[in-house]
Amino acid sequence: MTWLIVLGVFVAEAILMLRTYAIYERKRWVLIFLCVVLGSVLIPALIVVQLEMDSLHYGYPPDGIYKGCYLTDPTSAIIFIAYILVVLSETIIVSLTLVKAVQHLRRSSVPLVVNLYRNGILFYLYILGKTFATR
Repeated sequence: MTWLIVLGVFVAEAILMLRTYAIYERKRWVLIFLCVVLGSVLIPALIVVQLEMDSLHYGYPPDGIYKGCYLTDPTSAIIFIAYILVVLSETIIVSLTLVKAVQHLRRSSVPLVVNLYRNGILFYLYILGKTFATR
């Protein structure tokens, strides 16, 4: 189940990066930069998630009331690093988006363009809040 969550986060980040790449009119340097960011975030995040999974120990509940998985040892705090990596990646993406938003909105106030940037930035702020609220 954990790896499906990691895959979902990876796909979501890739979609945001593709959107940013499209906003920058498919410029090669943006693609290379986003691939470097994705690799720099994904590889350490995979290692952190595996270390977290290896640190979990399950056993039988002490009183038999609980059903399902029961953690016998407290979890490590290393998974927080994965949260930080995702926040870093999203902050880079939204920063690139903000740069283009300023450029585009100075030239045009087309409702679709305004809506694209506004919703993208609001989505980032919402996800950022959820990320910190979850931890």
